Amino acid sequence: MKKFEITIFRSGKGAGMMAIAFCISAVIGVCMPFILKGAHGSFTFGAIIFFALPLLSYPFIKQKCMEKALLFFDDQGFKLEELENDQTISLNWNELESFRIQPFKNISGKGFILKLKFRDGRKYSLPVIGVNLWEESTIDDNAGLLFTFFKQVKAYNEQPIFKDKEILFLPNFFATNLGQYLLVLPVILLIIDLEYRSLHHIPLKRNYPFLFMTVVLAVGFWDQRKKDRQIYQTLSNLL
Repeated sequence: MKKFEITIFRSGKGAGMMAIAFCISAVIGVCMPFILKGAHGSFTFGAIIFFALPLLSYPFIKQKCMEKALLFFDDQGFKLEELENDQTISLNWNELESFRIQPFKNISGKGFILKLKFRDGRKYSLPVIGVNLWEESTIDDNAGLLFTFFKQVKAYNEQPIFKDKEILFLPNFFATNLGQYLLVLPVILLIIDLEYRSLHHIPLKRNYPFLFMTVVLAVGFWDQRKKDRQIYQTLSNLL
């Protein structure tokens, strides 16, 4: 049995705490001009509070959203022990139907979400922070978390008795064929907009903001698809 100590990031809890911080900052920011009775700079001071309070509180919120956990792997399945709330989740490999790996990179850090789908229809997501999937050395590390997970899945799938119950590794949305079609959507919207302006004799120069947003959207979709396909293909080589 192999053991890994991981850090879980509960984004749902963080979103709730950030919402509370924004609400408090909004109330203080709006009330500040009235508290200062319209004094010079009161509106500016209120605006600073509105933006500064959530930013200053984020490190505290981020720390509160991180939880330590232990992850155990063996030939039968794996077990997750959440240390702070004393919760244990166990899974046998034959219960797992498919899984996805969703990498993320934001102000919280770099990591991935392991999305599991069970044969009885249940779903579970495990957000792990501190693992950079954009570095191939992280994936190829034979002592690493992902390498071990894929190794165990591969060993399970290669057993003849589980031939009809293989665990599938599925791509994320942007790496699928449907995600490829989504790249065409901004172009279709642009063509519709140009046709509409042509029929109603609207000057093309008024179309620049929409054109800019369309290009940004298309580039964003293309970049996300490229990253998702690259990581999916690299991880698939482990199976």
